[in-house]
Amino acid sequence: MSAATSRKTKKSRRTTPLPVLAIDNQAVLTKALKHQDFVRRAEAGHATPEAIVGHLRSHIEGLVGEFSEATHGLHPFDVVEALRRHEFPADLEDYRETEDAGLSVAIELAAMLLREPAEVHDSTVDFVADPVSVVEQLSLITHEILSCINLAEQYETKRGSTAARRPSSSLFSRTLFLRGNQYAHIEREHCRRFLSTPHIERFCREVLGLTYDEALIVLDASESLVKDRLIAASIELNQLLDGRGPESEAPDSRAGFLLRALYCEMGRLSSFTAGDITNKTGLSRAVVTAALDLLSYRTAALEPSDVVGLLAAGKDPMRGKAYLRLNDLFVHVNTPAATDRLRDTFEKALNTDARARDSYAKWRGRQAEEIAVDLLERILDVPATRTSLVYRNRQPDSGPIPDTAEADALFVFDSVALIVEVKSASFSSQARAGDPVRWVTDLRKIAGHGSAQASRLEKLARDDGGVELDDGTWLDLRHVVEVHKIVVSAEELGRAGIDIDALVRAEIIPEDTLPWVVSLHDLAVIAEIGELPPLFLLYLRQRTSPQISRLFTANDELDLYMLFLRGFLWAIPDPRALAVKNPMSVHVTPSSIARFEKQPEIFVQSQTDELAAWMYYSHGLRSTPAPRPAFTANRHIRQIVDFLVDGHKPGWLEFCADLLDGGAKAQKVLASALDDMLRRSNADGTEHSVSRGLAGHWGYSMFVATVALAGETPTEGMDRLKDFQLLKKYQMRSPRALGLAFLPSGELVGAQYEGSAWEFDTGMETLVTYVGLRDQRTKPLPPSARRKRRRLRS
Repeated sequence: MSAATSRKTKKSRRTTPLPVLAIDNQAVLTKALKHQDFVRRAEAGHATPEAIVGHLRSHIEGLVGEFSEATHGLHPFDVVEALRRHEFPADLEDYRETEDAGLSVAIELAAMLLREPAEVHDSTVDFVADPVSVVEQLSLITHEILSCINLAEQYETKRGSTAARRPSSSLFSRTLFLRGNQYAHIEREHCRRFLSTPHIERFCREVLGLTYDEALIVLDASESLVKDRLIAASIELNQLLDGRGPESEAPDSRAGFLLRALYCEMGRLSSFTAGDITNKTGLSRAVVTAALDLLSYRTAALEPSDVVGLLAAGKDPMRGKAYLRLNDLFVHVNTPAATDRLRDTFEKALNTDARARDSYAKWRGRQAEEIAVDLLERILDVPATRTSLVYRNRQPDSGPIPDTAEADALFVFDSVALIVEVKSASFSSQARAGDPVRWVTDLRKIAGHGSAQASRLEKLARDDGGVELDDGTWLDLRHVVEVHKIVVSAEELGRAGIDIDALVRAEIIPEDTLPWVVSLHDLAVIAEIGELPPLFLLYLRQRTSPQISRLFTANDELDLYMLFLRGFLWAIPDPRALAVKNPMSVHVTPSSIARFEKQPEIFVQSQTDELAAWMYYSHGLRSTPAPRPAFTANRHIRQIVDFLVDGHKPGWLEFCADLLDGGAKAQKVLASALDDMLRRSNADGTEHSVSRGLAGHWGYSMFVATVALAGETPTEGMDRLKDFQLLKKYQMRSPRALGLAFLPSGELVGAQYEGSAWEFDTGMETLVTYVGLRDQRTKPLPPSARRKRRRLRS
């Protein structure tokens, strides 16, 4: 693991960039350093933001001029296809996102900047200008233009709170740069749930002349058509050249034509007509024409300066487009990446009709709720305790009967409750353009409202011990001591949902209990990885902890999840906050405070290479096997976890999460204590036990274990354990405790769970004193023990 030095605290002016965290990946750090160098060069000699922005705009004009000169005389289709091959990997066998410098948006920008050719080369004999010789230059120019647009936006004077500027700027960057940032099979499944239902398809056909599924058919058919042509041309060329002399490559030969078509005049084989797609798909000509009109951008439709201006304003003319069009011919610009924006295209069209807009909004909201609940049930391996939960607000001191409120789903496990709210609202075009005021407004509709709804139910559960349902029945939640709020968004949020600290500072969500804000797509990926349910609870605890929310920043939720599986999403909790919340769990010392305050803030770069490799292999996009990402746990601890998970024994979810917490070191310490307990029991045959208090921002648990004595049945050992377990639970004032009983051989034979609020009991106080239980907290050393000892001279 590599990490740069820490930046200053939030209250001070930041003078250094966020540290970068990478896991054995020099490419990530190289990219970060390259970007920092670009920023330094752009800022050099300019004292104010206005001067920097002016310099960047002037530089963009120069770059656009260079692009025009470099592409003079080239056919637009040849340039686009050459850039596609340059920016995209030939296959996904060895593809690693962190090492790939390609940008899909660079191809889109080039397509919009290209002009109509002076003459379209119809000849099959004469060579024309070769785009391959300048493709590297065009790639560098388009990348530089995009970087300048992005940096200029960051320096623009914006309205809105300081807390909102950085994440809103991040949303602009994400919108500008990222294409195809969802796994296609997940994105298509969700979009079909939203758009491929009869009453929505009827609206789509009325407004656009086709359905979402028909648009996908056209996209897939055009890719297949071009791929088949290229394969057939390569096979034919190899057959023609096999065993023949150099004369077989003459310009006027068939082999010469194929060589140009494959490696120079690449637009020949890559372009197609509406008739080609009609013949391949069997769709009507009207549907194919509607699809191509919807998904194509006409060559030279805008002047280059207008293209750059619209991109800088967050209004991408190529958004949702797949093809560049010239007369009646089409060529791919970015078909796979266009697919994840196809939903935007359809939703924008549906919004033009009030009836369609309202009907679709209701339908998408219901479908998003169903998808989210299905995914969480899959992750947690249990059905939701309640869905579409309607309950009554607390009766006011005076006034009418209280209104009812609703939660989309509730999961209850012994002492843990997960409250789920699903939001289907989308970001506005202004928010995507980097406007912090609209960013705050839109995030309030998604994260803010969802968090407020979940907080309402959480407060009633904590204060009243339950809620009254709309049918008059009482839902008892007195046993719940740990509550997590999950806000699921149908919108891809990126850093906007990750930077919880920014959401708090922008007053979008309250500071008291932080929600986990996640997109449907990222939730689906976590479900597909399919780790143990307790690990999901552990991830919720860590992602919503105040320290991790403040210290860790990333552009993508899956980067944090992969970091978690590797055991690096961890931070030292504030010992003062733990002492207030869990008085029996920890002593506060100057050194513990110092360790907490010295933690650096970390920006997590891409961690998803292994995830992508596994996804591509699992779905047939690469043949090289790749392992499923998995959490690494201590072997002995994993055996206990598997025992508790099997049959969902009481307390299984929260205590398995407790046992897996703290990383490899904490697990090893606990495993060693259990091994030592078994060794001593086998050595002397007497009673031995292990007890540990497990504390975090989420609460406090007591873990105890013992060994069945010689001649003692497992049941008798469990009975004896229960007495000790209850005593330790009382002594440490823990709301829940787990006890485990082992045979001397090390076999785990029993587990029992105790969950109830702590109450003072005179008898228990006497018993704790009589038994002489030792406080599990580490006692602070007296001052004399901390003094350095002076050695006598020999």
